[in-house]
Amino acid sequence: MTIASSHSDPGQGLTVPAAPSDGAQSFDARAAEILGRREPVTAGKLHLISFEKIKEHFGAAWSHMAPKAESLMRRTIEKRLAPVDVYRKGDNLDFVILFPSLNPQEGRVKCAQIAEEIARALVGDLGAEMAQVDAGAAAVDAKSLLSVIEQEGDLAEAITSEIAKTGSAPSAREAAPTSPLDQVRFLFRPIWDVKRQAVFNFFCVPVVKTQGGRIISGETAIEGLGDRHTRLDYDIRLLKRVVDELTRMGTEDRRLLYTIPVHVDTVSSGAFRTEYLKLWRGLPLSLQRLAIFDLVGGSDGFPQSRLIEILPSLKPMSRAVTLRMPIASSHSFGRFAHVGLHALSAEAPAGREDNAIGDIEKFVIAAEKAHLLTYLHGIRTGSLALAAVGAGFSFIDGPSIGSAEANPKDALRFSMDDLYAKR
Repeated sequence: MTIASSHSDPGQGLTVPAAPSDGAQSFDARAAEILGRREPVTAGKLHLISFEKIKEHFGAAWSHMAPKAESLMRRTIEKRLAPVDVYRKGDNLDFVILFPSLNPQEGRVKCAQIAEEIARALVGDLGAEMAQVDAGAAAVDAKSLLSVIEQEGDLAEAITSEIAKTGSAPSAREAAPTSPLDQVRFLFRPIWDVKRQAVFNFFCVPVVKTQGGRIISGETAIEGLGDRHTRLDYDIRLLKRVVDELTRMGTEDRRLLYTIPVHVDTVSSGAFRTEYLKLWRGLPLSLQRLAIFDLVGGSDGFPQSRLIEILPSLKPMSRAVTLRMPIASSHSFGRFAHVGLHALSAEAPAGREDNAIGDIEKFVIAAEKAHLLTYLHGIRTGSLALAAVGAGFSFIDGPSIGSAEANPKDALRFSMDDLYAKR
């Protein structure tokens, strides 16, 4: 069904389907297809995730919870897979996953995300530590793997065996990063439209996997970027990721919105802004109008004149523009009214939730006085999500709403019942 909207509504004309389609293929058929081409099955395509640590954590109680836990593992993995990806459960709690289109770093990040989400669901906060499972990529070529399959006769066993031999070390073919930004990957986190009880907007977020195997996303992942030139490089990389996604979506005749964070410094300078928008100008206007720019770097002293300078460059080539402000600011937003801004956004507070409720409520009240909508990004708990909804935030996102993914497929319904179910 199509969602009706007002003139300023970012979801105007977008459609929310009743249910997603299932494009799964069998593991054996897909793997055989790739192996049959004799292409290198290198790191980034084949991965093994083991959840044995979780089983050990529960001890004797595992036998009673195993069926539901394994069902959760399968649902989580399937939710994360792109249409071309396939997986198969091996022995015990080992899952072999085939990512035909990912590079090594992307494959490891996706595996680490799957592992952490499952561990948190089963073990709670302790899961953040237990998520350091074996999510290693196999440096296996097709000829070697086919030879093992012919001897052992079982595809899953053969792949598991080869991965065990090679371990989780990166492939020798994998080049070392030449810049800290080379380790940053970009995924899309669903943004919930609270009023319409739907998701049709996806927020592009940076994701980094630490040495310890943890996943860090959002602004925390890129702290200490350095000078303006490094931030420009980062913003261009993120923009390119969105351009690729919009181009893919255009070829598939899909319509979703994408929110693009960009640093204020990048779009304030004429030279930097020209460099940043060079790639964007090549997109058709119909695709540009599916993007919302989120200006990162607002502050209590952020002048209205700066917005008036920036907005004419971005608004004609986007659906809307928002400004990121500190959640614990002075909450004086009157100067942002009537300048063409769509909304104010903020990062969810990371400290004690009971201390954050007041700031959340004040933020919304001040924004409404300036006739602006509100976004709250990165909400990690169900209780904080409920507080944001109660305070009146227009749009919210974060792990408590939905996990980030590489290739969003469709808009979807998301109700208050869904939010309570995720608590």
